[in-house]
Amino acid sequence: MKIGGILKLLVVLCCVANCCAMNSALTSFAKEPVKFFQENSNRYNWIHNDTRQMLCKLPPLEQVREKIKEFASSRQSETEIDLSSIKNRVKEFYKKLLQDSGDIGAYLIDVAEKAIDKTEFKHAEKVVAGGSCISAISHGIEDVPPYLRIMGKGLRGDVYLDPNDEFSASTDKEEKARYFEKVAREKFPEYDDTYEAKYIGLKHVNEQWELEHVEFTKKLSKICVSQPDFKEVDSKGRWMEVITSDDSAELNSRILEAIDYEVNEATELLFMNGNRAENKKYKFNDLQDQIEYETWLAKIQSRFMNPKTFTDNYSVKVSYISTADAEFFLIHEIAHMIENAWMLKTKTMTENSNRELFSLYIETMVDYSKTLRLWEIYRTLVSNCLADLLKKKPNLTDMQKSMQSLEKLLLYEHELIEKNADHPEELQYEDFNDHIYGLYNAIKLHEQECSIIEVLRKISTAKPAKLTPQNFHEMVDYLIS
Repeated sequence: MKIGGILKLLVVLCCVANCCAMNSALTSFAKEPVKFFQENSNRYNWIHNDTRQMLCKLPPLEQVREKIKEFASSRQSETEIDLSSIKNRVKEFYKKLLQDSGDIGAYLIDVAEKAIDKTEFKHAEKVVAGGSCISAISHGIEDVPPYLRIMGKGLRGDVYLDPNDEFSASTDKEEKARYFEKVAREKFPEYDDTYEAKYIGLKHVNEQWELEHVEFTKKLSKICVSQPDFKEVDSKGRWMEVITSDDSAELNSRILEAIDYEVNEATELLFMNGNRAENKKYKFNDLQDQIEYETWLAKIQSRFMNPKTFTDNYSVKVSYISTADAEFFLIHEIAHMIENAWMLKTKTMTENSNRELFSLYIETMVDYSKTLRLWEIYRTLVSNCLADLLKKKPNLTDMQKSMQSLEKLLLYEHELIEKNADHPEELQYEDFNDHIYGLYNAIKLHEQECSIIEVLRKISTAKPAKLTPQNFHEMVDYLIS
């Protein structure tokens, strides 16, 4: 056989070997993902060390398969759900929980019932990991922050021009900048007065050539005329701009979404103690910018500070796929409403950065919580393993065949894998989310057998119980019991 033929054969054999090795890894992973993670844990270097240790201590999937299977079956899509019945059950849940808590309990029951009646429900087309949120209601354009701007299409451009011998090394830089900006705009009229020009100077473009570089950046435009002039975007580097779209409806939607986000950020400061709130405020170098921001912040917050109008200012949205989903997520979000309302009513602020502590305490009174959070932990492990496997460019069809057992447990979604095949980092979890840490704190709080008002006080003042690799087994024992 000729050398070329031998090389081709070796390449083919190598590809076959790699394919077989990958399929073997996929099969091994799908059969027992925890063991696979343990044996390869050093590869997942993006995961926080404590989290990696905890994932290694999970029981084998076979030990909890039936429990997760039960959870998966509860999340089969139901098209016809009696939402009024769900609302009534959740109202009764909170009425029973708060009925012996005096005047503050009566106030919180009223908040819960009004919030439940106003909840927006949406049936999801497919299984969602978390389908609910609580948000501050904004007044749209009326609430636009002074710093929010629209960034247009064609964000920036670079123009390179031949040097001009008339300019010596001693020529004033501002004079050169005006000249080259003028020439650049004449040669490239698309960079009109909606672009700001910045003269960079001579730049090497290859070993032989040096060219004058002018950089154009699209100017940010105000969302509405009532916005004041603003000299800088947030010095902490937050993305304040709204990218424009050819579709005016889509642009308006993006603008309103950006305003809603900023209003929510502003209202969150109401529940933080003085130091935390001050540190979380945006800081601008320009004094007038800071004054404009503080004025806007005070205007927004004043609307949300009256306990009597609490349910006029906050809304709950639930995206559900089943009856169990809808009821559980409603209970979880109403817990957020109750906590916020209690803090406003009692003028209490918190040091704790995890805002899931009370909602997790409440949700642990519902059996569904155990299966959801257990599934969530195993899904974190599975997702990180898949992120690493995708780096090796497996055949996605082979992957789908191998992963069928995990797909039935909702621990794997082929659609998600296809979407992230070229960006496996999108599947990486650095750490557990706040729900898992809130869950451990909830377990320890239940052991203290406090009243619901005492629990609210403890959550706002005491440091939460810390989940560590050493006590992780306590939470696992609770979830699989």
